[in-house]
Amino acid sequence: MFKRSKNKIIVVLRGGLGNQLFQLAAAAKVASGNGFYVYDYHVDSSTIRKYLNGMEFIDRQSFLRVSRTTGLPFLDRLLLAGYKRVPKSYRWYWYWDEDSSANEMTACRPRNIILDGYWQSIEFTGLNEVYLRGLINHAALSESYYNAKAYIENNANVCVHVRRGDYQTPQFAKKFDVCGVDYYLKAFKLLKERLSSEGLSVCFFSNDIGWVSKYLSGVPDQVIDVGGYNLTDFEEMLLIGSLKNAVIPNSTFSWWGVVMTGEKEIVVCPKSWFAHEDRESLVSDDWYRL
Repeated sequence: MFKRSKNKIIVVLRGGLGNQLFQLAAAAKVASGNGFYVYDYHVDSSTIRKYLNGMEFIDRQSFLRVSRTTGLPFLDRLLLAGYKRVPKSYRWYWYWDEDSSANEMTACRPRNIILDGYWQSIEFTGLNEVYLRGLINHAALSESYYNAKAYIENNANVCVHVRRGDYQTPQFAKKFDVCGVDYYLKAFKLLKERLSSEGLSVCFFSNDIGWVSKYLSGVPDQVIDVGGYNLTDFEEMLLIGSLKNAVIPNSTFSWWGVVMTGEKEIVVCPKSWFAHEDRESLVSDDWYRL
């Protein structure tokens, strides 16, 4: 049970699985090994609860009490705007957004902190993808996952994630570019040059497999399919990073698939992460940006 005291960290989960992993990594960085609480009232956190060990969740009433909020969206927006104007030295719980630096957040310890943002930067994750990797509940992974993993490892040398579907809806279209045929053809060209002696054997992951079949499936030397394995989102995310080579779109889902599964030889990602903003801080120096 959550007890109010000093030196507490609470992270608010928002968005899908990829976003939630960035938030957990930021909390781990600020906590520096001392643990933190997770508040998940706004989202479906069932995947995190099932597949990551060691998460301590705070209930809604406790969160409202310690955060001095009401649970009423309009009133809470006003309260938070006021709290952010209070000098930091007088805050009991501090609210941070992406304008805060990782060093600044770490330096404010041992005060109590609520992290409420997206934190999509290597600065905030640091090496905490390794920390999160260590929390994976391998017992929760299905037999289908292990069968699919063995099949991919024995028959492919590149995993490719193609995300369209939701990215083409009005909700996302203004924010995200959709990686099209040209991007993937350039990625395949680069991979064929680097893997010339092996050929190009690809396992595709996509929420629009019809588009993949129409425009991309004829380009690699070989294509394999794991669509019949009935995988969960978390399992599919891990499989995207199951090989040494990967091509990903501008998706935090496949970003985590790559970084949570060990060292890679070739990772290809798009130059543009958002429609109107480059996010260089998301990309490792040794990745190929096309």
